[in-house]
Amino acid sequence: MEYFGLKKQARVINIREELSPQMDDDFENSPTYYFTVSFKDRNGRIIEQEIEFGIHKKPNRHPPFSIGIIYYIDENKKIEIILENNKRTKLEFYSLLSVGILILSFVAYNYNDQIDLIIDILINIFT
Repeated sequence: MEYFGLKKQARVINIREELSPQMDDDFENSPTYYFTVSFKDRNGRIIEQEIEFGIHKKPNRHPPFSIGIIYYIDENKKIEIILENNKRTKLEFYSLLSVGILILSFVAYNYNDQIDLIIDILINIFT
């Protein structure tokens, strides 16, 4: 089933912190933050719902504040909400991608006869 969501600005009205039962690399329980948002759908109904998927970075703002969301209401009236990627997230992604491409280009240019050796070393490191 293919569907498209609708973009909307929503107000975060609550943030719930949940500690994971699994330990992270520092042997600590890492928290996940779940936003409860409030917005009007295209029919003007006010919807308040917690977003199913949490974030791991602690928000630096306190409710209420606005965020971009994408929501979809299926035929059973179940509402699915996800956070819209913001410009900063996209900028970080493209910056890291550019750095990775630069590093790969540098390696390929300077070590063209030894690229198989470098690939073998990387495979050994990550396996």
